[in-house]
Parts: sequence; C-alpha cells; structure tokens
Amino acid sequence: MRRAWGHARGHRAGFCRREQLEYGDAFSVPDREDAVAKSCRSVLRTTVVVALAACGVVVWCPFANAQEELWVDAEGARFGPDDPLTFGAFRELAADASPAVVSLQVVVSLRDRGEGVGTARSDGSGFIINADGLLLTNAHVVEGARSIRVVLHDGRELQGELVGSDERTDLALVRVASDDPLPFVALGDSSELAVGDWVVAIGNPFGFDHTVTAGIVSALGRRDVHPDGRDLYEDFIQTDASINPGNSGGPLLDVNGHVVGVNSAVRLSANGIGFAIPINMAKILIPQLANGEIQRSWLGLRAAAVPTGVVTPAPRGAYVAEVIPGGPAASAGIQRGDVIVEFGGQALREHRELPWLAATAGVDAAVPVRLYRGATELDLTVTMGRLPSESTGATLEGVESAVSVLGLGLADVSDELAPMLGMTAGAGAVVVTVDAGSPAGAAGVQVRDVIVAVGDESVSSAADVEARLNAAAAGDLVRLRLRRGTATAFVAFFR
Repeated sequence: MRRAWGHARGHRAGFCRREQLEYGDAFSVPDREDAVAKSCRSVLRTTVVVALAACGVVVWCPFANAQEELWVDAEGARFGPDDPLTFGAFRELAADASPAVVSLQVVVSLRDRGEGVGTARSDGSGFIINADGLLLTNAHVVEGARSIRVVLHDGRELQGELVGSDERTDLALVRVASDDPLPFVALGDSSELAVGDWVVAIGNPFGFDHTVTAGIVSALGRRDVHPDGRDLYEDFIQTDASINPGNSGGPLLDVNGHVVGVNSAVRLSANGIGFAIPINMAKILIPQLANGEIQRSWLGLRAAAVPTGVVTPAPRGAYVAEVIPGGPAASAGIQRGDVIVEFGGQALREHRELPWLAATAGVDAAVPVRLYRGATELDLTVTMGRLPSESTGATLEGVESAVSVLGLGLADVSDELAPMLGMTAGAGAVVVTVDAGSPAGAAGVQVRDVIVAVGDESVSSAADVEARLNAAAAGDLVRLRLRRGTATAFVAFFR
C-alpha cells in the first residue's frame, strides 16, 4: 500500500515510495558582509542621505547590490527563547513579512513534467530575498514552466525569469524586474531551531493569497519523506503550522520574522503535518542557483545504518556497505565494512546525514574522514570527485555496441566513458541500447547502466557479459548486478 504525500503546490498530489539516496558532501557558506552596511557606505560616498530600514524583518533598500549580496542575513532578534510573546507579535510579523511574499502563477508543459500533452496552470508561492527582485521558491513549482507570472502583495503583476532550479533539493530561483525597490525578507539560521519553537507560514494555499498560519516546530531532521516519490537530499523541518497546496515555496519564519525554512510538502492524509526545507540548506545552494549550475561532489560509496552485530567504539555512524571501484573513497583507502563516524570534521549521528555532506563538500576538496575498521580508529583524507551523473565530458551519444545479447547492446567501459560513469576502465559493460520487448528491458535494465556482475561472478568487458549470458540455458534465471549512477541495482529475469 502506498503512503500518500503531496507537494504543497496548487491542487496537485503525489505518492511516496522509498528510494536510495546518492552519496556525495559540505562546504561552508562564506561569511557575508552585511548588505545594508555596504549600501550605507555607498550612500555616504555619494553624499546622498537616505534612511535605510536596517533593523526590521523586511528591508527596503534600493542601494543593495545583488551582485555582491544575494541575500541579507538576519541580525538581532525581537524575542529570545525565554521571552514571552506579546499579543501583537504575530500581527507585527505578518505586516512586516507579507510584502515580500509573492504568488506564482506558472503555465507548465505537461510533456516536460511527464504528465501528458498540452499545458496547465500550477500555483505556488515564493519570497523575495533581495531588493533587485531575486526570489526563492520550490523547484517543483516552476518545473516545466513555459511562463511565470509573479503577483506581489500590492497587486502588481511582474514577469518572472527562471534563474536556476535543482530537483534534488527542490529549490529554485526566479528573478523579476521592477522600476521600484522591492521589499525582501532577511534569512535566519535554521540550525538554531528547536522542537517546540513557534513558527509562522505565509503563502497562497488554494489561491487564497497571503494566508498566514502559526504553529510550532514539531520535529527536525526528517529524512524519510520523499514527496511525490522523489529522491531528495532531505533534512526537513516538520511543523504543524497549516501548509496546504499552493503554500509550496513560501517562507517559514521564526517569531522574529526571519526565514528559517522553505515550505515544501504536506502529508495529504494527515492534519497538521507539513515540511519545510531548512534555510541553511538553501543558503548553500543559492550561489550555485544564481549561476545556473549545480556542482555536486562525490564520495563514491554506498552507506547504510550500522548493522546489528557490528560493534565499534562509536555507537553511531555510517556503515560502508559498498565502495565504488576507482571512486574517491576507494582511492582514499576506505573499505567495505568500515564505519564512518566523522566527515569533514562533523560527527555523524546516522548514515542519512552523509549524502548531503558529501554532495556539498566541493569537487576536488580534500576532506578528512574518521572511521573505525573493527576496533581500530583511522583518519583518512578523501579527495572528492564530481558526481558522475553531473560530470561533463563523454556521453553515450554515438557510442556503438560492441556486442548484442538478449536484447542488450553493450560496450566496454572505456577510458573516455569511465569518468562520466564513475567507474574505472575495464570495470564492466555499459548498456548502450535496450530492446523494449526483451526480458532484460522488462526487468528494468536501463541505458547507461553498467553491468558489473552476472550471477556471483564479476565481469570486466562487454564480451565477458556476452559469454556468461550465452552460457545460461533457456529458462535459467539470470541475475545482474548493476551500477546506476552512484547506486547499486539488482535485476533478474529468465533467459
């Protein structure tokens, strides 16, 4: 039975299925000089006296330079964790933050979304993060967008331009142009959130624009959500502040009016279970989204929960279930059965923390790794690679099959293809073509899969795979072990 989940986008729902994450790592966001201070210096230099609202939730600042500052980090707080809230706190917060929240009316291509032909309208939310009109929203809101209409709090309608989008984090940047300075919200620090903290969501559920709801942080670090069955880098904030279809992309704010999350998903069958992407995750991606390109690093292993019976001096960590031959982890000396307890100086509480840390460590970064091999503690250094699915260079276009067997066109993993596939040359056979009616195709074998074993025997070439498949008798069960991107897949079919 499938568990129903839905993105909080306009009148759309989906389902959840469990999928294996890719493993990849964490670079830090550089310290940013306050944009308001920079603007003030610019004003002083030109002897123009301008009043800047530097302390409020929303900053009106026509002098902010979006090339230098993509957003403004929040400073100061009206309320501390032990302060009582005043009766007017939520009223003030809504009045301050609402002008920066926008409604997105997106005309989408159903073909681009894999949902048929023609176009449809998808509604969502977003919020402006700098005075030059850069706004943050969810990737699923603008997926397949033919046009984006942005409706401001004051009723103005502006044309939006998609700057960058990332499906794996469900984040996107849109830009609007305006002759007048635009209000924006300051971004807070989601790492300071605690379960039980008050939060406020603002968005456009079911087309009811600028709806304000309040609740608390119900849980932190939710990593088994997968809205619409998508495989995301997850670390969701769970809240009972009301989030509904149309809220997607809107801000989740703390009691000081600082953005701490991007509202993203709801549990359709529940009442009061919504999820937001922590704003600290968004801060890491915003500079890359602004450049229109996401570069993820790659560790080259598959991690799992520490199995029962594996005893190490550390009670928690990430168990290395598989090491990709020729990958960064293998080159650093990491072995199957190791338990990684620290990555980049950060202690691992569970294995599901590792994908995000590895994906954001930075290509070519030298990352310290502490692990246990049995009872022995080891400190290693991994030089991160680029996530294979995002590597530049060779493609399968123009690659010819060396052999054809059981409906599969296969080629050797050559020196040219190996970097793109995240493999070493001679580590198997890459699938170039799949006959739709073949048993292998029906079993789920895909183009770009790399066959690394037939049955229990490893293979090193297309000819090797051909020989083993031809050795199977009619009616025999054929088992293949595949590399699919950074994951391992197993398929079986009768010859």
